[in-house]
Amino acid sequence: MPLSLETTPDGLRVEFSDPVATDASRHRWTYSSWGLKRSKNYGSPHVDEHTHAIDAVDVSSDGRVVTLRIADFAPTWSYELTWDVPAADGPPVRGRIHGTVHALGAPPP
Repeated sequence: MPLSLETTPDGLRVEFSDPVATDASRHRWTYSSWGLKRSKNYGSPHVDEHTHAIDAVDVSSDGRVVTLRIADFAPTWSYELTWDVPAADGPPVRGRIHGTVHALGAPPP
């Protein structure tokens, strides 16, 4: 389960409660972003939706922190991040997060 999610200058950093496999080549991640049309009505269809390539996946040595470098990463009203990754020990870890990126964060320490 994700414990935290932060932006970096070129992507996202996700911390998990339990370790995932450190072999990043076995990880499957997707990232898409879109805008919304502001109106008096609640909600709107996705506007200017893009699927972004995941350029790199770096997994910490303890398997708890995954840093993603995402092509054309920028602030956006809406995004979806999905993952299907092997756990270090146990069943696969699958999930989805929707959010907003207001600003890009600091580089990893």
